[in-house]
Amino acid sequence: MASTAASSARARDGEVALFGVSVGGSLGLLAAENPALADRVSVVGAIAPYASLSEVILLATTGYHHENGRLARYAAKPFMSLVIARSLVSALPPGIDRAVLLDRLHGVDDDAARPLEVLRRPIAVPLRRETRAALALLRNRDPNRFPRLFARLSLRQRLGIARLSPLRLASRLRAPVELLSAPHDKYFPPDESRLLAQRVPRARLTITTTLGHAVPRLSWDDLAGLARLNGALVRALHAAS
Repeated sequence: MASTAASSARARDGEVALFGVSVGGSLGLLAAENPALADRVSVVGAIAPYASLSEVILLATTGYHHENGRLARYAAKPFMSLVIARSLVSALPPGIDRAVLLDRLHGVDDDAARPLEVLRRPIAVPLRRETRAALALLRNRDPNRFPRLFARLSLRQRLGIARLSPLRLASRLRAPVELLSAPHDKYFPPDESRLLAQRVPRARLTITTTLGHAVPRLSWDDLAGLARLNGALVRALHAAS
């Protein structure tokens, strides 16, 4: 879609600015890393993106993430666990075991407090090797076991997870990048944005209490946070013009 927009007659000088929120911000970064598009992106703006999808899976399944190289607890909304589980299972090859697991996960309410508990119930159909590996990862709650269980995923799944992680090729980004995050985002820790800011050559990170996740919380009691948000958006618009 980004290349189509850049090729549009409405795109000035064949360039396009990319702006996204949450996963959309990460997808914008991935698009800008593509060598076929890199020279046609004027700026990337990303609010609360994730940097590493494997790190997000770690957080979604165990409640831990890496902070300054060490495992640390992080309180993320349970809905993220449900999204990760549905995505991992959907990526399995078609089969009855995949269909059974997806049916269970789609039956879980989006507001469920413990959405992955549904995967702990016995499964009455035979499980293929890939399915067993994904299920073991999703059932795990011990962050120290995560690397070993992650390594048991199929090569196809691990490569897909790597390709969907903007941190992997962040040094390729040529356009200026404006990153924004809340001090405690409800899904993706601000350390994800910090890692991107360290790796992207022309990145600027803004941490502001005005953000909760995707929607700004405008308040006269937080003028400093509002000013930081406004400054980042103005810089992005200036780069786009």
